[in-house]
Amino acid sequence: MASSRVAVVLSVVLILTGLYLVATPVAADPPEEPDHGLNASEFYPLWSHDEDGNLSSSQNTTAIHDLTNATDVPYAEPPREVEVWNRNDVMEFPETGRQTSVYPAGTETSSSDRGWITDAYARIFAIQPSTRALTGGGEQPLYVPSNGTILATADYRVDLPDDDRSGDRRVYYDLEAAEMESIRATSGARVLGEAESDTAVRIQYQGLQAGPHSLGVETRIRIDVQKTVKVRVCNDDNECHWETTRSEITESVTVEDARVVEQYSLLSTGYVTQYPDGDMGIVTKQNHPWAGLSLPGEASVRGVWQFYSGRDTEWDTLTKSTPDGTETAQSPAQPLQVYAYPSTQQAELTTDTWTGPQGDLLGSQGEQQSTPALPANVSLTTPEQSFNVSSQIAVRYPEFAPDEVTVQGLVAGTSRELSPAFYTTVETRDTSLAAEVINSTSSTLRVRVELTDETGTPVMTAGYGGRVVVAGTSVETNAAGVAIVTVDRRERRLHARYESAPFWKRNPAYTSSSASFSPPLSFGGNLQILFRLVLATLILWLPVYMFDRMLDLDIWPPWEGI
Repeated sequence: MASSRVAVVLSVVLILTGLYLVATPVAADPPEEPDHGLNASEFYPLWSHDEDGNLSSSQNTTAIHDLTNATDVPYAEPPREVEVWNRNDVMEFPETGRQTSVYPAGTETSSSDRGWITDAYARIFAIQPSTRALTGGGEQPLYVPSNGTILATADYRVDLPDDDRSGDRRVYYDLEAAEMESIRATSGARVLGEAESDTAVRIQYQGLQAGPHSLGVETRIRIDVQKTVKVRVCNDDNECHWETTRSEITESVTVEDARVVEQYSLLSTGYVTQYPDGDMGIVTKQNHPWAGLSLPGEASVRGVWQFYSGRDTEWDTLTKSTPDGTETAQSPAQPLQVYAYPSTQQAELTTDTWTGPQGDLLGSQGEQQSTPALPANVSLTTPEQSFNVSSQIAVRYPEFAPDEVTVQGLVAGTSRELSPAFYTTVETRDTSLAAEVINSTSSTLRVRVELTDETGTPVMTAGYGGRVVVAGTSVETNAAGVAIVTVDRRERRLHARYESAPFWKRNPAYTSSSASFSPPLSFGGNLQILFRLVLATLILWLPVYMFDRMLDLDIWPPWEGI
């Protein structure tokens, strides 16, 4: 409020004194009320770059308003509300006349050669959909799709010389036409789209190529001026007349603005299998950071990335330039940008149903990167030092429907179905494991294990991943599916199990299996069995004897009378 009163006082001083005055820009606050068709729950979480206060409740505010006033709320996926806001808010940018130019404070403006066109500029308001990814190593690529929309503003003012109406040579300047040509979306020398010129425009662009590029807007501003020169000519008799010459002058200037972007498209590769029980196994790897998988039904797999939205603070204040000078004011148009950041959550399988997620997350892996620093006013939690980008995720799901699996990207609206052309189909077979003791001593057992698949074909583990564990000892099977191992003798039932390699590690892949075996009886073993039998007999019959003695039930011995 104090800054507003200062601005008013400065404006009054400017009007009264006619002095040239430049007001000091004042940091803007986000809009206070929902607008552009967004409701409260859609609107208030969008403004993560604002300063947070204390959590408090009021009868005049909603719960989501109170929450976002105290902290920032992350999104599980890129919020589409940002596009709705930007598309409508850019149209709030002020319209001006030919003697006024309005531009974001700090914008570099241009002038024509004669200076008759001045304070000319073009400025990108937003590119959408887009996501700025806060990745490790200080990199913050702005991901955009190959086809999208650029929102931009452009303006200029005309500053013709004053007419010279005195003396014997008089000069007049008349503005005949002033226009901005169509505004073009450009990437280097390529034109990707265009739109009719206006102070605020929406330009559809198409065909942005893969990789990092410059993506921007460009327009040519032109004026047509008629210059009239009147010269008073007198003869020797002092008879005078005016000779008039007219010339047409065209003045122009080209203005542009661009951002470095990286075209975002998902190139998904991986493996698909159907387990013998009908479950689906999927491993997918992406060329770009990605959000996760949408699975059949209501299930999904989320990686490490979450999202927030914040306004571009370079648009907080506007500069208004007129022949009388410049002044600043808070901008009525505030663009939003979606950001992706690494959260503390690990890759997980989730569902929107109350029954909880079905299936299993088999694993995730990717490059380990250093955790980026978030802006000072963003109150969200990130990993302490580093994070895994989760470029590869493996999942098992109890429904085989690979055509219903969709890869979700970091940019709103970017998704990709699994393509058979980029996925390897793996056959997964059941296995059977047999184990028997082929030799024994008082301290060791020599055990033979044999691993076969459902067709009876031997399964070799050596060199293929996976292993057979016999009573805690790992062993590899040979080409015949057989392994022999010596383990410590124990007078009890022992177990062997086959721990299969991940299905994406070999083709065909195999399920896990297990087997049990017992050591041959020894003298010590027989004594143990005898002791257990005696102990079991006592536990069973001793209570019967005690009850008979105490209560005189006359049931002991139970075999009497047989």
